[in-house]
Amino acid sequence: MKQHELRSFRKLLRMLERLTANQLKEESCCHGVTLAQCHTILEIEALDQATTIALAKRLGLDKSTLSRTVDGLVNVGLVERVPHPTDRRFMLLSLTAQGRGVADQINQSNDHYYSRVFREIDTDKHREVIDNFETLVLTMRKHRDSLASEKRCTPGLVKEKLGKNVIE
Repeated sequence: MKQHELRSFRKLLRMLERLTANQLKEESCCHGVTLAQCHTILEIEALDQATTIALAKRLGLDKSTLSRTVDGLVNVGLVERVPHPTDRRFMLLSLTAQGRGVADQINQSNDHYYSRVFREIDTDKHREVIDNFETLVLTMRKHRDSLASEKRCTPGLVKEKLGKNVIE
């Protein structure tokens, strides 16, 4: 791909990121939760129950960052921790009834918003938009995971790529 095409794509991606973040802040996360908490609630809902490790991997966060987000959700009664039934070293996270209510509100406002957006796109292109977006997301996730794996395996990678002394 040519440099100007890559930069054009990146510009569109930044615009999409801002539009999506603003929409989430304004429409869905006005239910008393932060954007990070919103994402966490929706992922727990999708999984039904999850360990912190599984949830952190899905969200692309480190465990300590996610733990702080989850602590806030537990403190306000939206998420509960229960011991794992077969491995006491782990806690399972699940939504409380109040948390499911917040998830429902977030989903309803997002469904309404994106229904309006898709009304502006020709019906015969809906599947194409979804398929292409899925391809992009899956490819980006795969790339993110391979980079994370590289970083774990080669701690001197940054120093090696920069070609100069870097404090590790």
